[in-house]
Amino acid sequence: MDAGKRQPVIAGDLPGNGAEWTLRQCGPQLTWRGYETYSSASPDASLTTRTSFLFAFVLQALFRTPTAAQGPRGAGIDARTPGPGALSIVVGASWMRSPEEYRDGVLRELGAKFTIDSLGTGTFQSLASVQADARIASGLPGFEASLGALRTHARRSFETTPVTVEYGIGKRAAVSVMVPFVTSAVRVDAQVNSLRTEANIGVNPAIGTPSLIANNASLLSQLDAATAYVNARVASCSANPAGAGCAAFNANAAGARTLADASKAYAAAIGTLYGGRNGATGALFVPLAGSAAQAAVAARLSGLKAQFAAFGAPGISATAPIGSAAPLTTGAFQSVLTDSSYGVMANPLGSVVRRGVGDIEVGGMLTVHDSYARATASGHWKARLWWRGAIGATVRLGTGALSDPAELIPVGTGDGQQDIELRSITDVGIGTRASVSLAVRYTQQASAEATLRIPDAAGDPFPEAFRTLTTTRSLGDEYAAELFPRWTASEALAIAGYYGVRRKGTDMLTGTASAADASGEIRALNAAVLTESGASTEHRFGAGMAYSTVAAWQRGQARWPIEVSITHYQTTRGSGSLVPKLAFDAVQLRWYWRPFGGRAGK
Repeated sequence: MDAGKRQPVIAGDLPGNGAEWTLRQCGPQLTWRGYETYSSASPDASLTTRTSFLFAFVLQALFRTPTAAQGPRGAGIDARTPGPGALSIVVGASWMRSPEEYRDGVLRELGAKFTIDSLGTGTFQSLASVQADARIASGLPGFEASLGALRTHARRSFETTPVTVEYGIGKRAAVSVMVPFVTSAVRVDAQVNSLRTEANIGVNPAIGTPSLIANNASLLSQLDAATAYVNARVASCSANPAGAGCAAFNANAAGARTLADASKAYAAAIGTLYGGRNGATGALFVPLAGSAAQAAVAARLSGLKAQFAAFGAPGISATAPIGSAAPLTTGAFQSVLTDSSYGVMANPLGSVVRRGVGDIEVGGMLTVHDSYARATASGHWKARLWWRGAIGATVRLGTGALSDPAELIPVGTGDGQQDIELRSITDVGIGTRASVSLAVRYTQQASAEATLRIPDAAGDPFPEAFRTLTTTRSLGDEYAAELFPRWTASEALAIAGYYGVRRKGTDMLTGTASAADASGEIRALNAAVLTESGASTEHRFGAGMAYSTVAAWQRGQARWPIEVSITHYQTTRGSGSLVPKLAFDAVQLRWYWRPFGGRAGK
């Protein structure tokens, strides 16, 4: 946690592809890689084995280093600068991950949006015609088409490999540049119909099976002939009631007309749903074989056959259409998402990793007061009291890439827009041991264009490709305060606690358009429906430790002037519309160098 560099934070509920959230990198750390497995519980708060080795090394060094001075930088933010003419070069390792998020103060899994009990018309609008035709063909007006249940677990990680260079200008000022190299990933485990009993429709078996299409065509032809016969007899007997056999028709003319109308509607639904009319393959999905709907389709045909026979119509020998053999598998479901035939044309709902440059930062800091050197090491507490204050600013250039609109869960390497951050850091201490630092910052986020998919409602998980729209996105401004109580155990070792609170404003999206869906219907698109990320507040707790050889190097007792720090924090509470629950670990190495001679810090 370096002076003048805020920790990585969530940029907000960044809308994209119907899965509106992403992580943002903003801090000077380099990520180490570790093995990940999904857990539905909160991230493990323990540090890695490598961090444990570092702890042991630092504690061992404590007993070999004399007590002195102010201790190393890095155990939490403070207001110091590198010193006149000194370069501070920082690399490190950071890893931020989140399998959960707070929505309106309620903790839920990240994959909750893609955990759906019934993949029906509310999820895929293209199923509306399948449902309507199945209701007619089966005679079940309450039939609700469903591809089954979807269970999704997801885990986000945001890993950063930055290079930060900070240069001291005089005793009180410094400028810095940070270039981050980012690995942004989402690990997804999606399962469809895990019990194999959740669906009532599946893939149409007639697709790619000519014999089934031929059977359906024969059935439709026989239904058409029987219907035409009944209609012709009703017309002829109405004109000539005394004609042969007309007595039976005239006695139930209304029933004959009802039969003809029902047969026509049944045949139309069968042709559209199962295929066969003019060689067509029908809909992509039909009722499952053995389901109540498929049984009703067959029963309805048997009833029509019997009624036609009663009126002396030509016989119907063709069998009922064949239902789908099995519920949708996870692999087949991924095809639904990616195949252009289904309209969504998104990337698979699976693990994605993106690497690239994040948002580059250019900043500066100015120390406005520093009474540390005038404080005494012993005596009355007023004589030992000191404080230091600094102000700074950072411009974040928005060089990171936004997510591909086809990603269902956005995976980008940055915000893609310019930010300006103002901050104030105040250190207060007594003597050389105890101190506390307070950092306050305000971030103004500029608007920028973003290409997104615009659903009818913000919660729709699978918006179709025709909904892609270039919008203007304005992320909410941020206010944050961070507190670092610190104990300097020696000139080499410092330990800090951490508490942070962050308040973020509402994200706003604007942009409208009209687009035609798969059926040709014109749909209105309005990016404002994605403005679901209102104001939110996040609370974090953590700790850090730093080890330094700088003081020993200045005395000629160490070979290199370096500082090593470790940091851990995690989100403990979130309120408002959206707050991802984060766990963050980092290792940071800082090396001092005076390009023009002398020892840094002197």
